[in-house]
Amino acid sequence: MIKEDKGNTVVFRGCHIRRMRYYDFLEDHFELFDKEICCGFEHHLHGREKGLEIIRKRIINLFSEYSDRTILVLCPHCYYFLKNEYKFGNIFYIFQYLGNLPESTGVHISVFSYFDPCYLTRYESMFDLSRFLLKKHVKGVYITSEREGLSSPCCGHPISRKYPELALEISKTTLLQYTAVDHLLTSCPRCIKFLSDNVKDAGLEIKIHDLTKIILEGI
Repeated sequence: MIKEDKGNTVVFRGCHIRRMRYYDFLEDHFELFDKEICCGFEHHLHGREKGLEIIRKRIINLFSEYSDRTILVLCPHCYYFLKNEYKFGNIFYIFQYLGNLPESTGVHISVFSYFDPCYLTRYESMFDLSRFLLKKHVKGVYITSEREGLSSPCCGHPISRKYPELALEISKTTLLQYTAVDHLLTSCPRCIKFLSDNVKDAGLEIKIHDLTKIILEGI
C-alpha cells in the first residue's frame, strides 16, 4: 500500500484508457500527465524492436519530469511494462493507492463476481489485494467463479487481431462462467472492452464494470 497524498500523486492512464471516455472522471480525483505516449508494451508484445527503442527514449525523458512524484498507473499492461522494463522505482498500480482510501458506503451491486486480469494476477500477484478492495468497497452478493486467481481464463483480447474467431470463442467461454451474476467487475481496459463487446454473443446480459471507477465514484 502507499499513502494517500494527492499533492504528490500523478496518474499515467495509458493508451487504452485514454480512448475510453468513461475514464474522464479521473480528472476529478487526480492530476494527470500533461503529455502521454504509449509505454511500448504493444511494440514489445509484437516484436517491433525498432519502434520500441524510439518509444523507450521518449518514455525515459517523459518520466524524468516526474521523478520526484508518486506515479499511479491504471492499466495492468502499462504497469507491468513500466515497472519491469524501465525499472522506475516510483511506479504503483492504482490498487495500491485505493487500499488506503476510507471504506466506501455508496457502492451497492446486487449480485456480482470479479474477473482477474492476466497481468495483475499471474505477473504481479494482486489477487489478495483485489479481494481486499472488493470486500472493503463493494456491497452486495459476491459469487466466486469456477476459475479465478492463477487459474483465471483469458478474456481473448490478446489474440483478437490475428485470430478474431478464436478470440471470440475464448471470450464467450469465459463469460459463460458468470451466468449466476448480473455484474462482472474487472480492472483491465482491454478485458472490459473485449468482454463487453461479446456479452450478447454469449447470450448473456451481464454488465461489465471497472473496479477502480466504482470505488472512486463511491467515495
